[in-house]
Amino acid sequence: MGRFADMGKEWEQKNRRPHALDGHQVKEVLWETDKMIIFKDPEGNLWRRVHTWGMTWPIVIGGRR
Repeated sequence: MGRFADMGKEWEQKNRRPHALDGHQVKEVLWETDKMIIFKDPEGNLWRRVHTWGMTWPIVIGGRR
């Protein structure tokens, strides 16, 4: 039984997602690949982080007029 608990802890640590990226709180991860991650912050804003560049940009859907 101890072996299964250890396996569960190992899986949880490996698959844990960050609570913040580049100073932005992560509420929900919408899409993740090896190259990038798209997440939503608590205010509902969407963000894209490109791992190779180490930068995060807001995602703007539509434009304001």
